[in-house]
Amino acid sequence: MPSLAERLQDLSARLSQANEKMEQYEEQAKAYVDKGDDKGAMGALKRKKLQKAHKTSLEREHDRLLREAQQEQQRQQSELLKQQEDIMDDALDSAGQMSDALCKVSALLNSTEEDVLAEQYAKLLGSSDVSVNADVPLDTVQQEELAEPAAEAEWNVKDAVEGMIPPGVRVCILGGQKFNDEFSQPLVEALAQECSAQLASRVVVLTGGMPGVQLTFANGCSNGPPVVNMLPKGQASNFDVGVDFAEFADLKERIEVFGQIGDIYISVEGGPGVSKEANAAFERGAIVLPMISTGGASGGLFDFPAGALQQPSFASAEDWDLLSSKGDPEATARAVVAMILNVLPVEEVGAQA
Repeated sequence: MPSLAERLQDLSARLSQANEKMEQYEEQAKAYVDKGDDKGAMGALKRKKLQKAHKTSLEREHDRLLREAQQEQQRQQSELLKQQEDIMDDALDSAGQMSDALCKVSALLNSTEEDVLAEQYAKLLGSSDVSVNADVPLDTVQQEELAEPAAEAEWNVKDAVEGMIPPGVRVCILGGQKFNDEFSQPLVEALAQECSAQLASRVVVLTGGMPGVQLTFANGCSNGPPVVNMLPKGQASNFDVGVDFAEFADLKERIEVFGQIGDIYISVEGGPGVSKEANAAFERGAIVLPMISTGGASGGLFDFPAGALQQPSFASAEDWDLLSSKGDPEATARAVVAMILNVLPVEEVGAQA
């Protein structure tokens, strides 16, 4: 397994490559504009945006590794200091014990019999007394112990999510908790299988840990891509695939964050909640791919973003038409994955070859 330093060096090289790709896409967009090719310019800018998302993901991983390296260094320093303190404590204890013994011997040699008896009697009378230093409150140590955890307790749930999601373009799955159309489940199964076959090492799948659409999609990703299920505190997805992140205060917070962290959103059926997440994603420029034929929010209901229902520049007319028709699920799934491949950074697409 590569060392931490080697992984940091690799990430630095990949970040440099991502910057170069972004500059190339910027130049391509300018060239298309000069030629009057608006569609080509939009495609280049879209690829630049996905490359930027990829770069951001790499930066997060780079920052996480740096924190890990710093924590390991602090741990080693703490262990070394503890060892030094233990050695000093042992030495002081030994010296203190010897000093006490010498003092007692000296006192006994220099005391009269009456003095010794008086001292012993005084000890018996005062055995229940407790010596208190008025300058140091009794709870000072407790206050010091509590101060450090309290300072570390403040954290942001979105930052925590960003830190635990693996690197890669993030594909979020939106959909209802049950299937209302008999065509929808076979379509979701086909989508998951095609994503697993074509994108297993290129993307990360995010779900809300819900039954229905999200559970079906996650089950199809047992061989990849990695799946992260995001839930409110105290809840579990009970999915056989993926890992749960259950740190949100409630469902409302989970929905709000879910619409802010993905790069690509695939929606199937759905109601107002799906529409809300799709709107949040579309408004900030994320790609939203609605399976229009499944109806519900994905079919344009519940104020689903109208712009997401229009053919984007990275999709062919033939592929986009499949999203509106209840035809062959496998053909529709291939069309969706083709659209995703069209917007993945060149580095990611090249990994397929």
